Amino acid sequence: MNCPKCNFPFPDEADFCPQCGFVPKKKKVSSEASSEISETFRPKKNVPAIIFGILFAISFALLIYFIVQYSALFEENNENLDLIQNGKIHIYSLEQDISSKTEEISGLETELESTVSERDILLEKQEYSEELLEVLASEKSWGYATENFHVDKGVMVLDRFGGMQELKLYSTYYTTFTFELSDSEVCIAEWSDEEWINKDTTVFITPVASGYATLTFRNDLYDSSFKVLIIVK
Repeated sequence: MNCPKCNFPFPDEADFCPQCGFVPKKKKVSSEASSEISETFRPKKNVPAIIFGILFAISFALLIYFIVQYSALFEENNENLDLIQNGKIHIYSLEQDISSKTEEISGLETELESTVSERDILLEKQEYSEELLEVLASEKSWGYATENFHVDKGVMVLDRFGGMQELKLYSTYYTTFTFELSDSEVCIAEWSDEEWINKDTTVFITPVASGYATLTFRNDLYDSSFKVLIIVK
């Protein structure tokens, strides 16, 4: 016969349907036995297990996906860290190079300043020398007027810190001598005594500052005069 409930065929002598557990009315089975048989032979429903399996598979797939993505991100992050580290090393190298170049430029600037300073000193010395040459060329006989009127040095070169030096004035006749100093800031000229009437006398020359000055000597006996060039170095 076929089961009136699920239409499953089963033998007539069977007490219940083996498919759904339906008990025909003609069969006298107790409610407890029918319930027990129904619970025993009722087909198990696999829907929750299938859903769980699907969810597990999805979760596992997502886990694998995230692991793969994390691994890729981790590698990419390491590569970026390496790039950053290499960039820092490169920047540090550039900073060192810039520092070295800055020191080199500073050294060159100092050298240039020194060169400019030396050039200015040389130009100053050149101008000074040219000026001295003009001064020297302006007189034919430095320190000498005549045999009767001259000094022992026509040109005196003094050290700025060398102290006082003597200049001997010679004359054949007793007369009054006078002198005129062109620049008292370079040196100081003083007679050896207060009386300037003498046959021979001494002039003391004291250096003061670097430069040059001239002493012009005259006397009251005749009009001849001469000059002495004093250079203080």
